[in-house]
Amino acid sequence: MQVFASLGLKTWIQWVALVAILFQVATASVPLTDENYQTEVKNGQWFIKFYSPTCPACKRIAPMWDGMAKKIEEKANQVNIHIGEVNCKKYLNLCKDVKDFPTLRFYVNGENKDEVNYSGTTTEASLLDFVDARIADAEKEVDAENAEAQKKVSEDATTSDPSFTTSTSSLSLGFVSGTSTNPHTDFTDLKMVQVSPKTSSISPISSSLPSSSFTVAQSTGIPKENHSKASSTSPISTVSAPMSAEEKFTATSVSASSTTSQATYAIQTAPNVPDEGGDLSEPVNEDSEKAAQPNPTGHSKPLVTQEDIDNALSSETGWFVHFYSSECTDSAVTTATTAWNAMAGRMKNKLNVGHLDCSKHKPSCNKYNIQHYPSSIFFKENEYVEYNGLFKVGDLTSFAEEAANFKIREVEFFDTTESEKHGDVFFLYFYDDKSADTLSAVRKTAIQLLGHARLYLTKSQQLVKKYNVNSLPKLIVVKDSTPSYYPTSVASDITDYRRILNWMKNNWLPVLPELQTFNSDEIANTDTVVLYFLDPDSSNFQETKSTARKIASDWLNEESRNYQTAWKEETDKKNAHLNKAEEKNDAEALEAARNMNVKHKPAPTRFAWVNGNYWAKWSNKFNLDINNTGPRVILYNPSKGIYWDTNAKGEAITVDEDVVFEVLKDVEANPNALKPKKLKENAGLEYLASYGLDTRALYLICGVVCVGIIVSLFGARRIRSLERRHRSSPILPIATKNTGNTGKFD
Repeated sequence: MQVFASLGLKTWIQWVALVAILFQVATASVPLTDENYQTEVKNGQWFIKFYSPTCPACKRIAPMWDGMAKKIEEKANQVNIHIGEVNCKKYLNLCKDVKDFPTLRFYVNGENKDEVNYSGTTTEASLLDFVDARIADAEKEVDAENAEAQKKVSEDATTSDPSFTTSTSSLSLGFVSGTSTNPHTDFTDLKMVQVSPKTSSISPISSSLPSSSFTVAQSTGIPKENHSKASSTSPISTVSAPMSAEEKFTATSVSASSTTSQATYAIQTAPNVPDEGGDLSEPVNEDSEKAAQPNPTGHSKPLVTQEDIDNALSSETGWFVHFYSSECTDSAVTTATTAWNAMAGRMKNKLNVGHLDCSKHKPSCNKYNIQHYPSSIFFKENEYVEYNGLFKVGDLTSFAEEAANFKIREVEFFDTTESEKHGDVFFLYFYDDKSADTLSAVRKTAIQLLGHARLYLTKSQQLVKKYNVNSLPKLIVVKDSTPSYYPTSVASDITDYRRILNWMKNNWLPVLPELQTFNSDEIANTDTVVLYFLDPDSSNFQETKSTARKIASDWLNEESRNYQTAWKEETDKKNAHLNKAEEKNDAEALEAARNMNVKHKPAPTRFAWVNGNYWAKWSNKFNLDINNTGPRVILYNPSKGIYWDTNAKGEAITVDEDVVFEVLKDVEANPNALKPKKLKENAGLEYLASYGLDTRALYLICGVVCVGIIVSLFGARRIRSLERRHRSSPILPIATKNTGNTGKFD
């Protein structure tokens, strides 16, 4: 028994060790310890996270940090940038000067050069932006070194005599003995091309060729990830060249070792010059599968000909196009261009990326109503949607990833279950063979949902039962596993593209999104917004947020049910009038019944949570400081600039369903029953608001004061003028008896 127990314990220990090893291999962030910290960090550039395993903020940033490290690993390693982390609970000596957790620092050769301030709004995208900027700087340094090395090589080449067998940075040629007696073979159709900017040695490998061909070291068009392998195996391609039938020669292939000091060259026939916008790094022969890949070079392609533009905008694979003007040199445009190029690199083999200069192609830009720079649009199959996010690498990449995977899918029961687990918002269109002709309008809306939600099509009877669909076709939106239905009063409503799209825009936000810069206008585009001011750094943040989401979901469900009931009553009433008029054959009554309006759903109540730490200055306009008050709820009317922060009893609105529901119903039934407050702007407006006055009263008071000042100035001037006229003589001043003088004044 003891033997089995010892074997079980031994096996268990081996499994734990194996898992630990696998975990260390899988992670892209290098754990730094007392043993390896100095040796690792003193060489190269390191982005390091100092953390404590028990810190709540550290737990939140952990998946973002790991995601960033995995995505950036390959690109960062090429320029000697590494991602690391230090467990300060284990290695106190390495964290002596660390005051807060987590602390994110960037080291260059062991010296702390930069630091990222962590906050509740730190995301994987913002971390990627930071590292991308450092990679861009490192690439510039490498490019500068390469340019200097190539310049030196060129100078050396011009000062030395050419020979058939040369050393590094030259070409080695050897003629096959006995094949030709002419030592002055014509090479006018040949030119020198750069094989690799990073080589330090050449290994000549002879290869006999047919009488009218020669080998070319195929250096260009090798994917970055396969470059080292391709270099070591010395790939060659055969092309024909104008030569005599008797001539044969051998061209050496090139074996490159990876350094940055020298460059090697090989002979190649002069190729046809491609159109502008083409890429010279494409290989001569390419597999059809590789050729079909989008964005094979990882660069944004300039669209310079009308054919380029037309092909991109109607492409079935999709193009993400950046519209700019070379005449506009604003710093914001330059920053956006840098971010765009970085995004294009990340989308290599995933999505076609291009750019269009509107100063040279105004008709194309006018066609898509480009009114400001920079602007970006995703095109696919003659449909398009404008990108409205921030021009930062992370935000652009997130949108581009969705665009690359854009597809309208037919789904079954299990597909929607998976989406519900992730909390996704999605639209589901039910149809059958009889209603297939209604698909075109719904399909057209799909591309407009990019960055917001997804559209699925289905004929599944399981889904029909799950979401209580009574008739086909039917369009629904699912949020937090709860469906809401697109309202149709007449058959044409299901094919009305504009009406469908407007309904989707009103419903594509999650139940409880985070209020951010890019979505603030959309959230505020309604009469009432319920704002939860929360502290992401608090220990009960997730619990409070879950409660807030449940409150939002319950209210929206109740709001939807009430609307459906009211809409059904009005629709039934209209149908009754129509039937009655048809029975009586009363044309006038029939026309009146048809003109009866069924009220559409009013602007919905929207919910959002606000990071009270990040938006502390804006929170102050509501007289809020969550560090002192804890989580608070505000009912905000954006159009009027008013809000409610207390209930009828004058108590603060907390994250409690009964409290929030009570205030919402009071405001909805009678907004004046609860006295609203004016959004804090300045002391003068606050004083007026305390007397129930608004900005119009301030303008009136200012106007009266200004008129009074003007009248006073002109009046005083007029009075002084009359006084001078009364006291003076028309010709000479005459002394009066009060002056004590007599006679004239000379």
